[in-house]
Amino acid sequence: MQLTATEARLDQEELGVVIKVRRDRIRRCEDQPRTWFDPDRLKELADSIAAVGQKIPVIVRKVKGDPEHDYELVDGERRWLACEMKGIKYMIACVTDKTDPEEIFEDSVTVNNGREGHTTLEKAHAMQRLRKRRSVEEIAKIFTCSTALVYQHMNLLKLPPQVLQLMEPSTPEERRIVFSVAVLFFRIPIPDEQIELALEISEKGLSVNQAKHLIEMRAAKLGFSVKHPERRPSDDYNIFAQFWHRTCDQLHIFNEAGVDRYKKLFQFRKAGDHMALMTVVEECQKITAEILGKLRRI
Repeated sequence: MQLTATEARLDQEELGVVIKVRRDRIRRCEDQPRTWFDPDRLKELADSIAAVGQKIPVIVRKVKGDPEHDYELVDGERRWLACEMKGIKYMIACVTDKTDPEEIFEDSVTVNNGREGHTTLEKAHAMQRLRKRRSVEEIAKIFTCSTALVYQHMNLLKLPPQVLQLMEPSTPEERRIVFSVAVLFFRIPIPDEQIELALEISEKGLSVNQAKHLIEMRAAKLGFSVKHPERRPSDDYNIFAQFWHRTCDQLHIFNEAGVDRYKKLFQFRKAGDHMALMTVVEECQKITAEILGKLRRI
């Protein structure tokens, strides 16, 4: 059925106004869920914007009572920082009328997770804050993960500050405590022991397997166990099914992109990234074919 001109206007909703604004009139949001940006990736983005321009607008909201700024970032701090690096004076911005801090925070978390995501601790803090207004199931959907993973991330914040510091990106990668090791510390619920283990793992630069072995040995000595209870077949099925549903959803998105889009992905990448990624995709293809073969034999 054809809509009249009046009905068409009533059926429309203005979601935001796109403007061109001086970058220095936009201030960063102190409530930004992300606190760390990979310097190499940031430089790549700056080079890209300098070469082809800013293609995606940042999202801002109007501010009052600040003589130095007219807007505040809601989304797009990486683009904002990249423009600063290259001395780019003007940015394209979409103005939102949202004012609720919690709603703005949730929007920022969602879009960041869909691009260059949060660090482990940024995710943990974001999940904990979202928990005030969202169920664990809803948070899991936002981060495209299981509810168990949501609980594990939020529990990380109960670890001693000295341990959390060793998980920060500011810690050199070879000394950093990774998520899969950090969650094992909870099997030894003694803060001093957790700190001592984390420092030893970090200082010695232990691999994940070496770190797990050290924790198991210490736990056995203290009378604790880090062995996970045997999972039921129904648990394995849920994990297996959720993984493939999420993976398939993401693959559909990437598969819809044309060859030109893929060329742009590697335009400013380091030499060898293209071949390295092809190797990973081919390995995944091989493993997927083997799994499919096992499923067909059931």
